[in-house]
Amino acid sequence: MARQLPDAARFSTIQGLIQQIRHHPDRPTIITEGDSWFSFPLYSNTIDHLRRQGRFNVLRLEKSGDHLLRMLDERRLRKLRQHLCRSYLRRGGKTYRAEALLMSGGGNDILGRENLLHVLHSNPNGSKPTDFLRVGRARDRFRQLKIAYETLCDLRDDKNPECRIYAHGYDYLIPADRPVRILWGIKKIGPWMHRAMAGIYDPDVFVPEAHRADVARWLVDEFNKTLASIHRRHFIHVETPGTLDPGQWHDEIHPRSSGFEAIARHFEAALRVQFPDHF
Repeated sequence: MARQLPDAARFSTIQGLIQQIRHHPDRPTIITEGDSWFSFPLYSNTIDHLRRQGRFNVLRLEKSGDHLLRMLDERRLRKLRQHLCRSYLRRGGKTYRAEALLMSGGGNDILGRENLLHVLHSNPNGSKPTDFLRVGRARDRFRQLKIAYETLCDLRDDKNPECRIYAHGYDYLIPADRPVRILWGIKKIGPWMHRAMAGIYDPDVFVPEAHRADVARWLVDEFNKTLASIHRRHFIHVETPGTLDPGQWHDEIHPRSSGFEAIARHFEAALRVQFPDHF
């Protein structure tokens, strides 16, 4: 009898995925790749909530702090290609392949320290979000993210054309001096937007506090417009902005468990269309 793997291995290794399929052969197989919205260590995150419903067999590839352009660079795109090509198990006349790929990527490509500083600038006379943004640079970055997702779609079309790709657009982030606290609050990570906009990273870049939330909102909206502009077969934009209440945020860029659960419900609604028999 096969040894039961611990949770971390059961959901993050091929051996673990095969074990899930053997125990639950009727469940669809999905792969998840992404950043901290799929891999936040302090609270149950989006994929934790989806997985616990017991509707899917899941291979989890995500890690906190990841960037979309890093997830889809040449080396890691090659690994995704292998997963999309792979038949994980053949059993009872059925071949088990990835039927859906869930993505959480793009936030760090925009809001990472250097990335955000690259698109911000001071404007003493500014009165609207774009007055504090280098709009051309920001849109260049969004075009890069679109190309990355379209490259992923090309790979999928070649290797596993029926696999659907789901990508979400985060929510309206709240720039504030609220770091992530780990190790019982002893260690702090971040905040990121607050430091960039308050001139802490670069004293020559400053956004007045009254305009910071609007600048963040503009960036999130533009990212979602980018996702919505990807008109590729079986690419699904999961629209999530406007989901979270203020009390559902843990810090300036991460939800609490209840917030991640609310984001997961949007994925559920999208996945229900593909897998109606499993809801």
